[in-house]
Amino acid sequence: MLLALLVLLVFGTALGLVLSAVNVYLRDVQYLVEVGLLLWFWMTPIIYDWTKVHDKLVVSHHLTFLFQLYMANPLANIVLAFQRVLWPAGKGTIFYYSGDLYLRLAILLGCCLVFLWVGQRVFARSRGNFAQEL
Repeated sequence: MLLALLVLLVFGTALGLVLSAVNVYLRDVQYLVEVGLLLWFWMTPIIYDWTKVHDKLVVSHHLTFLFQLYMANPLANIVLAFQRVLWPAGKGTIFYYSGDLYLRLAILLGCCLVFLWVGQRVFARSRGNFAQEL
């Protein structure tokens, strides 16, 4: 749970730094963010179970690459970790979780830390011109 929360905080901070710096120079980014968040919401297994996507893509159509791309969504892994804490899988339950979830979160944390470093660099370089642009 703490690992998922840490990944969420680092990823959100990094994304916020990059998008806020870009939004100062390109004002239309705010509208793209709205549409992107809407699409991202439906690409994250919040309302539906992730095994339905697995069954449709891998079992029915043998599209393993598309499923791996779906699971590369950082929020999908974070949401699965939160769901694992709230609804633990046990014998006779309908919940099933990937065995490599914590490995995915650890890799994701490393990627998010790099993204945070890049986001901080982008923000630091562009913040000198914020007053003139606004």
